[in-house]
Amino acid sequence: MPSPQPSIAPTTTPSSSPSLLPPPCAQDITVLKTNGLTEVDLGKAVRILNQDTSTVTVRLYQAWTAADAVDSIFYNYRENVFSDRCGEANTVHGGTHYEDITIHCYETKPVAELEICVMDNGDALSSNGDAAIPYQCCNTEVPDDSTIVCYHLLVNCKTVCVDAAVQ
Repeated sequence: MPSPQPSIAPTTTPSSSPSLLPPPCAQDITVLKTNGLTEVDLGKAVRILNQDTSTVTVRLYQAWTAADAVDSIFYNYRENVFSDRCGEANTVHGGTHYEDITIHCYETKPVAELEICVMDNGDALSSNGDAAIPYQCCNTEVPDDSTIVCYHLLVNCKTVCVDAAVQ
């Protein structure tokens, strides 16, 4: 079973997944728009691993259920100055890490955009209204009865917290 906090010293037995990293600065990730009704704790869904003024590396977790799986999580981000990248994780259990990504920041301002859409055919998500998987690059067939919620996030490439920058 994963430990609730990162280990200070090596443990004698490995955990089943990486420990959840503490958020260095909660204000470094903001929701620009939510399309759907399911709220998520951003501190549990997206963790910043590294920031500089040109890129930000984040670790993505399934934070929509405690243990049950959601059918699919789609994510879209700027891979470099010329192209976006779309990814998909399937049958992702609650609390598990499903991807580390490095997002290219805007040239004029040290911020990056990340879109995450969660799809489930069970009851893990609230009614979605008009949310839809917007990424053509994933080429995924979405069942008509799927519930979908999407989040458009802004991630700072340079922390806004003074204490986090000093550490």
